[in-house]
Amino acid sequence: MTEKISQSDYRDSSRLLEQFSLENQALVILTGAGETLSFGSLPNSDRDNVLTTSLEVNFADRPETCTLSITAPVSPGRELTVAFLKMFPLILLLIMVISAAGAFLCSRVLVRPILEISDRCELNRQIKTDNALLRELRGQVKKLAQAVKNTIPALAAAMENLRKNLLLFCYQLRYLRKGKERLNTSLNTLRPALAQYNQLAKDIRDKTKERRSLLSEKKALSAVHVFWHRELAAKIAALTEDLEELRSEKNLLLASLAYSEEDAADKFPKDIAAMEQSLKRLEEQEQKYSAELDAALDEYAGLREQAQDVDPVQLYEARQAIRPSKEQEAENRAQEVYGEKYSPLLMFDSKKAVSRMLHEEMEQQAVRRLVRQAQKGQQTHYKRKHKEQER
Repeated sequence: MTEKISQSDYRDSSRLLEQFSLENQALVILTGAGETLSFGSLPNSDRDNVLTTSLEVNFADRPETCTLSITAPVSPGRELTVAFLKMFPLILLLIMVISAAGAFLCSRVLVRPILEISDRCELNRQIKTDNALLRELRGQVKKLAQAVKNTIPALAAAMENLRKNLLLFCYQLRYLRKGKERLNTSLNTLRPALAQYNQLAKDIRDKTKERRSLLSEKKALSAVHVFWHRELAAKIAALTEDLEELRSEKNLLLASLAYSEEDAADKFPKDIAAMEQSLKRLEEQEQKYSAELDAALDEYAGLREQAQDVDPVQLYEARQAIRPSKEQEAENRAQEVYGEKYSPLLMFDSKKAVSRMLHEEMEQQAVRRLVRQAQKGQQTHYKRKHKEQER
């Protein structure tokens, strides 16, 4: 201010002083050259809490020195209010942008991927049911391997029963892997969200502590230091704005995950730990079923060895005749175990997987070749017999 005045003429200074008094709501009195000029006035509410500062100034067109007296309100609350009002449009714009971004995230990206307590209880019940079915299928596989006789109907029934069990093993493995996939997706969202929450909480604590320190410093500062008061007020206003943004971001994050401010710090890590435990149990179940699937495939290979001594075409036809009923039995058993969570699509995928494991397409092609060769042989035999009759 003094630099601008020293570079201006005495008459031009009136405009500068008037503008200064309006911007700072201060009373400015210029004394010198035998006259006194007054600019602005003090608000009535601030007359008891003011600070007056006097300084000497020179003008570009006058050699004599004049005295400039500035009387301004220094209420800490007022300083903060003035600074806040000046920055209010920017703060409002930032809040609107953050709110819009948060609404977009809530509606498009972040859907709460929390495994509720009821879901975890359901998972425990499902694992118990799976284990019961696993024991049942394991017993059936052993019995089938021991009771087979080398007759086509017996071999066909044993192989199709074992194939039915393979369908159930594959279905359960796919069901477990779907559960693992959901848990991994949830954890991949929650783990970084927890890190973000912890960082936001730390930033809020640090800035709150810094703001309190500045408020204490401003309160203890002598009223003589007008400009230092204003600098502190500006810093406090900036910290207040930062804290509002951080709290808004934290609230949006918690809302997107359906947590409340009160229970987030406690529930957030507990939910992640529970989901990690559930994931571990699913992985253990997957290992069990994979081992049983491998064992059942070995038993099937043994049955296939036994079938080398029988007619492959007749065996194939006998198996195809009973296969629809055995597949229906597998579907019924899966519906029994999984209830409303049974998925026809998973069963369809399991059938394709079993078909690939047992190389059924190759088997079908081999049987067709045998049938064509047999038909060709019959035609050749018929032609020879016909020629002999003509002779």
